Amino acid sequence: LWKQLARDIEPVRHFTGDGFLIFTPHLRPVQTEWPIGLSFRTRQKDGLLVKVQLGQSSFVSLEVAGGFLKYTFNEQSFMLTDVAVNDGVWHNVEAKWMPAGIWLNLDYGQYESVERLEGHIRGLYVGKVSIGGVQPSEGPENLTFFNGCIQDVRIDMNRDAWLRPSLESNVREGCRVPNPCHSNPCPRTVLVSITGDSMSASVIW
Repeated sequence: LWKQLARDIEPVRHFTGDGFLIFTPHLRPVQTEWPIGLSFRTRQKDGLLVKVQLGQSSFVSLEVAGGFLKYTFNEQSFMLTDVAVNDGVWHNVEAKWMPAGIWLNLDYGQYESVERLEGHIRGLYVGKVSIGGVQPSEGPENLTFFNGCIQDVRIDMNRDAWLRPSLESNVREGCRVPNPCHSNPCPRTVLVSITGDSMSASVIW
């Protein structure tokens, strides 16, 4: 039983802002709804979570932008601005193509949004899936790679490929993100600011 549980537990991947993980799922056309999702934690305000190539020229992506969750389909995008997600705690996100539009769901229904974007994906084949960043040849140059931890990636509810990436760069297992306030280096009369995995302090007069 314990061996089976160990096989079922998916490893957490830690990205440090300069890495990516690539996998290619089994080729099959996109069907109705086509859910994608993952769990993540970060303190960075920007960073790519996942990008999925569809057909010859289409793609969808999930990213953290300005501290909020952003969904993009080709040149169209929308954001879920109800709550910031760069607070260093675990968040779960899922997106589905519903009849009324694209349903973006954060933290198991605590926050959600439905937006209608032009175009369709049904019948397109799922190509390369990029996690945390993209290969250097893909660009764009202004893309911010993810800094934080990702696990439980689901493409059309399929987790198998996540466990067997075809290409990996600067990504490690585990989520050993240090707590910058653990040592309490700042006195009580300062204002503490946390950015990423680092901390700065300024005196309160």
